[in-house]
Amino acid sequence: MNIITKEEAVQAGLPRYFTGKPCKHGHFSERWTHRSECMECSRNRAKKYIQENKQGARVRSRRHYDKNKELCRARTIEWQRQNKERHAIKVKRWKQKNKAHLAFKAAERRKHVRRATPTWAKKESIRLKYIEAGVMSRITGLSYHVDHVIPLQGKEVCGLHVHYNLRAIPERDNIAKSNKLC
Repeated sequence: MNIITKEEAVQAGLPRYFTGKPCKHGHFSERWTHRSECMECSRNRAKKYIQENKQGARVRSRRHYDKNKELCRARTIEWQRQNKERHAIKVKRWKQKNKAHLAFKAAERRKHVRRATPTWAKKESIRLKYIEAGVMSRITGLSYHVDHVIPLQGKEVCGLHVHYNLRAIPERDNIAKSNKLC
């Protein structure tokens, strides 16, 4: 970090500056230009405030997210891309804490599939699509999913769980597609 005074940072239009000197609490970190507070003190103050005002902080956070969904999602995706191991650990912990929720979601999914399967559907042909996905996974080393070309719970249209509406595609493509019609 380059050592710079507050006046130089203000003239340059920088949001932060580094003096090279500790703050009154002994932190060696950058300081905010608009209030001269060190970033470590700022983080600590914010953590303390959130601990003392959990409900209010939750409401403000939700309001901010609702106003800035695209920006928040982009930042989340970028953080996940840069911190793959930490993200994987967080996901694993979340799944451990939310087993009941995941079981409920899985049951809901099975219910949708059952409702979308007509009585005339060729069950053996459907089973072969799932076998195809497993074979493709073993051959390529990538994880393959069975995708509904026309999604079962789409916004524009809802498809059926029949063999001609199924295809084996890579997991990443299926997750990116979600329940869209493309």
